[in-house]
Amino acid sequence: MIDSNSQFFAILTAVGEAKQANATALGTPWTFKEMAVGDANGTDPIPNRAQTKLISEWRRAPVNQVRTDPANPNIIITEQVIPPDVGGRWIREIGLFDADDDLVAVANCAPSFKPLLAQGTGKTQVIRMNFIVANTAQIVLKIDPAVVLATRQYVDDTLSAALPADKVAGTYRQVTIDKRGIVVSGINPTTLSGYGIADGATKAELTSAVSKLLPITGGRLQGSILLSSEGSDSPEFGWVTPSSEARMDLLNDNVRIFANYGGETITPLLLSLANKSATVFGNLLWDAANFDPTHKADKATTLAGYGITDALPANRFIYSPNAPKPTDGSVGTLWLQYEEP
Repeated sequence: MIDSNSQFFAILTAVGEAKQANATALGTPWTFKEMAVGDANGTDPIPNRAQTKLISEWRRAPVNQVRTDPANPNIIITEQVIPPDVGGRWIREIGLFDADDDLVAVANCAPSFKPLLAQGTGKTQVIRMNFIVANTAQIVLKIDPAVVLATRQYVDDTLSAALPADKVAGTYRQVTIDKRGIVVSGINPTTLSGYGIADGATKAELTSAVSKLLPITGGRLQGSILLSSEGSDSPEFGWVTPSSEARMDLLNDNVRIFANYGGETITPLLLSLANKSATVFGNLLWDAANFDPTHKADKATTLAGYGITDALPANRFIYSPNAPKPTDGSVGTLWLQYEEP
């Protein structure tokens, strides 16, 4: 009968001892394959090294985990997970079988009933066997993950071993992952080249271009400023105030100044390059009614130069300091006498 004086332990069977000694001596691998549980026909079993089978086995399945104890490398730990839909029996004995289906280790345990879900309750039960060996070098710590269940601890340990532990937590804009999708490094680039993007312009080129820009207010330009267009209408250049705006452009070979004032668009000045004419607010600067360059006045020194007939011919003027004599001149002559100083 199980009580506070009962002892529970695991040992290698005689077959297990021989196989371990052989593996150590010959350097051959030794693989554990399955674990079995039994109810010992309701008795309280004591492990016996002469055993080759369990007293009353009711389940055998692949081992879920085989590992050495981190605190003692001579202790082998084997583990099996029994799912909720398996059970309805007591567990009092545990056996470990190798790849040759030989019982190589046996253990007893405190009686534990494994219920079925159909009974109204269920649980996932982990069966673990720890046994001491002289040498673990030839023991293969391997399982087939395709046919076994894993304990939560096994998953946590496996993930901890796979995930890098020396990384700094944080937010990264560029990361490197391994073939399993695990982030192994991360950086935060500060340049386009850091993201593998070629520069549209080098820093020196941008600095040179920006240095030639005018400020928003003020500034001075040297040389010509040409606003180019592939059509007959050039880009506009203009001025704006709160009450009006004016612009200048070149349209169909006409130099044009047009403006918006009082909600009206007007053209104060239009210079025709083809006709060599000027229009101010829609009116020609000159026409036949006010000014015709073909009939403009040239500078002259005589009345005749302006088309005016002399009222008195020049030979009828006599300018002399002497008084005229009766015989001087002729009728119609103007005699101008002046006094000498």
